[in-house]
Amino acid sequence: MEQRVSLVTLEVDNLPRAGCGHMVIEERSLAAIGNGAQRAGALQILRDIAAGLGPDVMVEQLRGIQQRSDQQSTLRKCRVPAAVICGELDPRAQPKRHEFMATLIQCATLHVIPNAGHYPTLEQPEMINAALWEWLVQPIVLR
Repeated sequence: MEQRVSLVTLEVDNLPRAGCGHMVIEERSLAAIGNGAQRAGALQILRDIAAGLGPDVMVEQLRGIQQRSDQQSTLRKCRVPAAVICGELDPRAQPKRHEFMATLIQCATLHVIPNAGHYPTLEQPEMINAALWEWLVQPIVLR
């Protein structure tokens, strides 16, 4: 974990001064996108978002991720149905983490989206819609 935080710190500290924030974002995004048919389109959307937000916002987001507190106790308190959705190929938040998250929420349903990385809504939108529909139409059973 410390190595990951150091890497994020290095990226954050170098992002504005390097003048190549788009390259850092591009490299991180490429590694996080699955190999599905939507890969090129998803990457272009991420490029557009990063360009629109600018490096200062990207730095703020990375720092926010770096400094966020653990939310396991919050998830354990959740008593409403929840859908936990992740990409099968996500290198940042692997399905194993999502499985754990789903076990913490009493009424959670886990959906692992095939051929998707960190951005399954961009990479496999039809599968996301199907997973959400399946979750929405299930009977509500509170435990």
